[in-house]
Amino acid sequence: MVSRWLIRVIGLVNTIILARLLSPEDFGIAAMAALSIGMIETFSEVGAVNLVIRSKDTSAKFIDTGWTFQILQGAIVAVAVVSLAPFLSAYFSEPRLEMVLLFAGLTAFVAGFQSMGVALARKRLDYGADLRFMVFKRVATLIPTLILAVVLRSYWALIVGPLIGAIGSTILSFYMFPRRHRLAIKHAVPFLSFARAAIPMSVAYYLNSRLPTLVVGAAADTHKLGVFNVAYELSDMATNEVLKPIGRVLIPNFAKVVGQAEKVTEAFLFGVQLMLMIALPISFGLSILADRFVLEVLGNQWVEAGSMISWLAIYVLATGVVQELTNNILIAVGKEGLAARLIWARLAFIAPIMIFFGHDGDIANMLMFSTCAVVGMLPVMLAIAGRLLDIPAKAFVAVLWRPVIAGGLMVLGVGALQAEMAEGVLSLLSLVVAGALIYGFSVVVLWLLVGRPAGVEQDMLRAVWTRVARAGAAW
Repeated sequence: MVSRWLIRVIGLVNTIILARLLSPEDFGIAAMAALSIGMIETFSEVGAVNLVIRSKDTSAKFIDTGWTFQILQGAIVAVAVVSLAPFLSAYFSEPRLEMVLLFAGLTAFVAGFQSMGVALARKRLDYGADLRFMVFKRVATLIPTLILAVVLRSYWALIVGPLIGAIGSTILSFYMFPRRHRLAIKHAVPFLSFARAAIPMSVAYYLNSRLPTLVVGAAADTHKLGVFNVAYELSDMATNEVLKPIGRVLIPNFAKVVGQAEKVTEAFLFGVQLMLMIALPISFGLSILADRFVLEVLGNQWVEAGSMISWLAIYVLATGVVQELTNNILIAVGKEGLAARLIWARLAFIAPIMIFFGHDGDIANMLMFSTCAVVGMLPVMLAIAGRLLDIPAKAFVAVLWRPVIAGGLMVLGVGALQAEMAEGVLSLLSLVVAGALIYGFSVVVLWLLVGRPAGVEQDMLRAVWTRVARAGAAW
């Protein structure tokens, strides 16, 4: 738990400090590079890590084949980025982007050599080792990026820092998970078969998660893109840094219950409830405190980001839950086809709305209508998944209404308090604490009122009580 929170804190501190040191235009150039390389990586995604985790084959040749495919993917991305750099630079009307993309391609190539020992740690449910590696990986990028930002005060810190981090984390992966890899293609067939399902899923997920930035990048200048990108990253960090660790923990457990209908239903409902129970209050809280947060934490040059975060926090919550359900949980139980259909359906619905309202650079309207649309689609996506997994709608309602009601009460409470409080960091912290207390109290009361059913609340309270009891015994 400490490691998970440390990862989130590192990411948040990194973004805040860099936002203070660099300009929105610097972040805009980095965003253009990220969009460019992200799309290319998406079209070459083979899902080697996911297949290694999911497969029952633990032979050295199979794992080495996965590592080989991972390297090939990195090499393909690097070559494609270098080849397309002049065209991408012209598309964004940003001549500085061409050289930036050369470094971004090199970063992708280096990252492809990461040891499969990391995936095997997740496969054997060694969450502690996996989380420690994630922390060290973040630090390996954070430190050089911050040093370069202080020295250069330039967008190059956002480009060279990740390259140094990729080199460091690749070396670290072999140090933490010693394993002698060899290039191999003996088991290429299952990886190629998996890639046929993984690439469409990867493309759909990337377009779903990055469509707002793609639309803004096509219509706005470098400055506005930089502001939007920071707003999006902070919103994404607040929610997905909670959802992703949950998904990482749930995937191996879901894979173990494939073919056991009752256990799949139980695990699916528990996963949905756990994600919303934890991520929803963070998302709602960030949304209502967005303007105050931006002013106090990022500074005046980012004030435009406040109104963006208010909508993006909710947008990212809805898309994050869908992504974890489709790209992780459904795949883990062998439902790749269903996962792909659901995420493509969502993209087909949301893309026209976002493009229509955002093509002229009207970010406010684009976010408002897109957020309403994606929130409206969330219950539809859950219903479709539930029908195909034989989970009735009332089962979803039974586990989800409590966090939703508690989140609404938190918003009302924090909104009322905020109107009476002066500006300042202490006021912001007080509102965060008040929101957490209101939400926690509301969840417990609602759970007690319905007869203390088994679920996330019960497990959380049991874990808290166990820790308190141990602390009391030690004292």
